[in-house]
Parts: sequence; structure tokens; C-alpha cells
Amino acid sequence: MSSKEAIFKLINRSFDQVFLISLKKSNDRREKLKDILNGLDYEIFWGVNGSELDLNELELSGKLDNSGRYQQNRPPLSSGEVGCALSHLGIYQTILERGLKNALILEDDLVVDQSNPGLPGTLEQSFSELPPDWDLLYLGYADNNNAISPGGLLRAWAIYPLLYLFNRERFNPAKFRRRFPRNYSQNLQRAGYHYRTHAYGVSNNGAKKILGFQTPVAYASDNAISEMCTTKAINAFRVKNRVFYQNRDLETTIKGRYIDKGKSPHRH
Repeated sequence: MSSKEAIFKLINRSFDQVFLISLKKSNDRREKLKDILNGLDYEIFWGVNGSELDLNELELSGKLDNSGRYQQNRPPLSSGEVGCALSHLGIYQTILERGLKNALILEDDLVVDQSNPGLPGTLEQSFSELPPDWDLLYLGYADNNNAISPGGLLRAWAIYPLLYLFNRERFNPAKFRRRFPRNYSQNLQRAGYHYRTHAYGVSNNGAKKILGFQTPVAYASDNAISEMCTTKAINAFRVKNRVFYQNRDLETTIKGRYIDKGKSPHRH
């Protein structure tokens, strides 16, 4: 059995459902994924096409808050970001409606790491190390944040604590330190502030929490989860050995987003 086959067999028995988000127009992506995801039991979940959204109408209806009050110094969400956020929210709602214990959510631009023959074993151990009350588990993410720079350490332990004394909430030192992953067990870390939502597991309770946080939509899908991680609003973890990476050879359907720092191992 290949490493990929072993990983998919483990995922199939570990999650109640695997959802693959894809836009109806993205036939080329789904064709490529047939081979990549061969052996994985998944259901296609049709995503929301941001180009078809009327953001003004969504704001008037109370489904979108694009005022920027939650994310200062950030530009308003683009239609693509809103469509992506609504797609993930639709899956959370489906998890609750079906009474699923948990689910794995994938996006249609991913690849599987097949370079590590020991990955199936470490993934199985990762699942066994999760606490019963876990809300979210990253199987893929970008921006590792594995080490705090000397400047970051100075801010975390000296400058920010001083500024925080003057009621400057945005300089909350504890929140800043939680941007970086912390060791939890042999194969898991507590999640920090990471980009991308191309591969993560969510529990029923986790889906409920994110739905509450993102109603109305005020963040891009990955930023919403990361913000919850830094405020301890969600019990989130990440595997130390990533299973899924984004295929950066594919053009993003969300224009104008940042460059992925967690590059696929299949690119050089």
C-alpha cells in the first residue's frame, strides 16, 4: 500500500464526511483531482462564486460586515474572499444539519505530500493525540511561524506588555504570542495564526463556534479561524507534518491575496 493510499484509508475512517469545495465552473481542477484524490471518499460541495455576489446587497441584508471595524488596517473583503467565506460557512451549516460528529474540509487546489513514507504513521498518532474537546485540526496550512524573531521576542515580552498597561488592546502580549504555534504533544501543536483553509478538520462544536463568529461575514475564511486561535475562542491544533499543500501552479480563484509561504514540496 502506498503512502497516499494509507493516508486516505486513515482519513476515510477518521472523519464522518470529507467535503471538497469547488466552483461549478472549475471543471479543470476537478479533473486533475480525480487522480490526486483517488481512494478518498469525498463529497463535492458547490462553492459560492464571488463574481456573482452583490456585496452591497449582502451588507444591507446583514450577511456581510465589510466596515473594517473587526480588521483594522486591512482593505475591505473582495467578492472572492466573501464567496470563499460563504462556502466554508455553508459546510459548517451542513455539518450541523446532518448531525455529523466531524468533517474534513478540502479545497480544490491541493496536492498530497507523498515525499514522506512515515507520514501515515505520524498522522495516525496525531489523531490519537487529539483531546476529546478539539474543535479544529489543520492538515494543511501556510506560514509556519515556527520561530519568533529576536524582534518578535522583544515585542512579546517587553514592548507589548508595557503598551498593554495603557489599555491598548491591540498590543495584547498574550494574543501576540498565540500567533505562533506552541507544542502540545509529539505530533501536534496548538495552532497559531496561519493562512489558507485548503485542508482542515472541524468538529461539530467547532463548526458551531465558527458559524457564530463569522455571522455576519467580517473576515476571510482563514483569517476568521486564525483570529479565533489567537483569542482562544477555538480549541485548534495543527499536525507538525503537513499532509496537504496548495498546488501553487494553479491560478487562485481569489484575486489579490498574499503569496503562499508554505509552498508545495512538489515545486522547486
